[in-house]
Amino acid sequence: VRRVLFRSRPFCLDQGEMVLEKIHIGRHCAIGAKSSVAPGAIVPPGTCIGPLSSSYEMHDSVRANRDTCRPAFRGPHWALVTFVGYPIMFLVTCIPLLPWIGNLFLMVNTAMADNWFEEINKLYDLLVWFTTPERIGFHILGKVIRGTVSPILYLACCVLTKWCVIGKFTPGLRNRSEWNIFKHWLMSQLMPGKDLGGVTHLVGTHYDVVSWVYRMLGASIGARVYWPGSGLETCEFDLLTVGDDVTFG
Repeated sequence: VRRVLFRSRPFCLDQGEMVLEKIHIGRHCAIGAKSSVAPGAIVPPGTCIGPLSSSYEMHDSVRANRDTCRPAFRGPHWALVTFVGYPIMFLVTCIPLLPWIGNLFLMVNTAMADNWFEEINKLYDLLVWFTTPERIGFHILGKVIRGTVSPILYLACCVLTKWCVIGKFTPGLRNRSEWNIFKHWLMSQLMPGKDLGGVTHLVGTHYDVVSWVYRMLGASIGARVYWPGSGLETCEFDLLTVGDDVTFG
């Protein structure tokens, strides 16, 4: 088997039982995103199953489906990744840590003001310093900052990057220019959907705050949307439209 571009789980449930059978994949096959290959399926060589499809629809296979297979997409140019992408990712990752770093800085300065470092001469003194109520308070504050403030700042940085650097994603055939490929790569690295940088763990996964976040990222979202607990796996938020009173299972 060569150049098979897909992920497969060769089992399913049928009448309450797990069905596990061999899957035969021919050469040069491409199976699109979110497509399923049924247990026991035989996929002939050169078959190109489109996204959101299955092996039961191989009669609809056309060679053009290969262009929609994500693993076959060309990656961004190394220069853009190295000199633009990684510095942006570094800033977006580090800025949310500044409050936590400030807490550490304050803890060290407090210890220096109390001459703690001059009084630590043996292991017992070090253990006493680590277990002082003030030191434990700084540690708890640091955990609170990492769990509450940092995810919100990270999301804010991602939204600003989307507005100022990435811009809008447009419908239609994907532009294969270097900058457009880089935009898709950068957005998928910063905010691939799912838990929205950890914010959904704070505000809940189903409610209006999630809708607000998607709107800030460019999506068109209606009212009273009940979101899935696992989040949506997408990075092209401008192409997402959800109407009113929608419930995701």
